[in-house]
Amino acid sequence: MSLQIFALIIVVAAFTALFTWVLLPRNRSRFERNARSILEDGDLG
Repeated sequence: MSLQIFALIIVVAAFTALFTWVLLPRNRSRFERNARSILEDGDLG
């Protein structure tokens, strides 16, 4: 197996793992809380 194929497999696996982690239901509340905190913060400069 060449190095390019191995690197491609690693990148695809990492992307799939990250995508799966983001979509897990237990992370949803944390992401929503972080998104609201940006809008609620009054210090824009």
